[in-house]
Amino acid sequence: MKHRKTSMKIQLSLLTIALLSISTLANAELTKHATNGSYGCRRAFGHGVYNAAANKTVICWNGDNMSIYVREFDHATKQWSKAVKAHTLNYKGTWDYHNYPCIALAPDGHYLIFYFKHSSTSYMVKSPSPNKITGSWSHKALLNDKSAYPMPIVVGDTVYLFYSSTVAHWHRPYRMIKSTDNGETWSKPVTLIDSGHKEPEKYDEVYAHGFSVDKGTDRKPDRILLGWEMASGPNGHNKGGHGNFFAYFNCKDQNMYTAGDKNLGSTVGLEEMFSDCIINNAKSPTSRPFGYTTFPQVLSDGSIGVLYSLKGKAYVANWKHDAWKTTEINVGRSIDEYQRTASGSYVVLSGGNKDITVWESKNGVTGWKKKSVTQLPSEEGSDASAKGFIESFHEEVQWMASTFCRDKRRSDYSGKWPVYTFSAKRKNKAIDITAISRPSCL
Repeated sequence: MKHRKTSMKIQLSLLTIALLSISTLANAELTKHATNGSYGCRRAFGHGVYNAAANKTVICWNGDNMSIYVREFDHATKQWSKAVKAHTLNYKGTWDYHNYPCIALAPDGHYLIFYFKHSSTSYMVKSPSPNKITGSWSHKALLNDKSAYPMPIVVGDTVYLFYSSTVAHWHRPYRMIKSTDNGETWSKPVTLIDSGHKEPEKYDEVYAHGFSVDKGTDRKPDRILLGWEMASGPNGHNKGGHGNFFAYFNCKDQNMYTAGDKNLGSTVGLEEMFSDCIINNAKSPTSRPFGYTTFPQVLSDGSIGVLYSLKGKAYVANWKHDAWKTTEINVGRSIDEYQRTASGSYVVLSGGNKDITVWESKNGVTGWKKKSVTQLPSEEGSDASAKGFIESFHEEVQWMASTFCRDKRRSDYSGKWPVYTFSAKRKNKAIDITAISRPSCL
């Protein structure tokens, strides 16, 4: 009897620990949306978007065979909709995890989802009507510019689509197309960043990982802030990296500018990159020194701040007095994103493969405080996640994480891994009922 009581106490203790591990916040909630996720090498952006006009948040993810799914949270009723399959895909190849979706909200309220057949054709999937996810989504090919890594950005009445273009072996300039009619028609590609395939050690691939929009005023135009790394090197595609960089795109004159407002023209070339745009010149021929991080923001004092990681530490580089001033910050390991909130504070998403921590700072550089710590459950062998904040998030749907198994991520596209969002305010149960389970249940 004594042994049975001890066993029950241990089980209750383990249950308590498991529940507490979901989040440190008593009123937080981890919502499971599906168990049909496949691995996609998603960046920190494009997971979901808050629609202020409808007061709803819409998320998207890649499910079985990379098919695209969406789900909507109504902030008025505090309810999630049923999941909707926006577009059916049949990608099963080793490298098809690159064909992940990115969602954006068009100026007229349509939801636009972009995905690329890696280093090939760009595609767009468009919602049936403004502010709605139910019904038949349209699908169209935009262009074949050997496109990779979509980054859609909406500023005013314009939808921009940024991407890397695999124009040659180990050579990827950074380009952009735009639409001023909510995705109906698109401009021709414009090259924004290009080494010209002239970097002496072949660090000629532009990898952009973060952006932010600085809304203009009567005296200054809208700006899109961009952070990037140069990858590859003497050992081949994506084997190494050299330097991280910053420039902004002026939405009025369509030119690129430095943090110090020097006009670089329509394209940042190799010489300008290393003389005018470089933040840190760390280099490695066998690894990516910055670990896919270079996240820009406008700080509370109006200056530029760029968050990045290097050798296991996190830094914010702040452009002041014609130079970058770098501050080491304590926001844990493996940073994933840096975002300014609607209230004017700054948040960082960080953590390991399954643990996710949100940090907050009033000025974006100092005084970082831990806001939440979440441990994602392990299901179907999942041991890692791709994660990012929801664009313009409300606390009820703050971030999203798609889990996967590292050993099977490039071979198993059957759709079996859970997809979650995190709420810092909802007071319901810890894990919601899944909207979609395995593909056989669809």
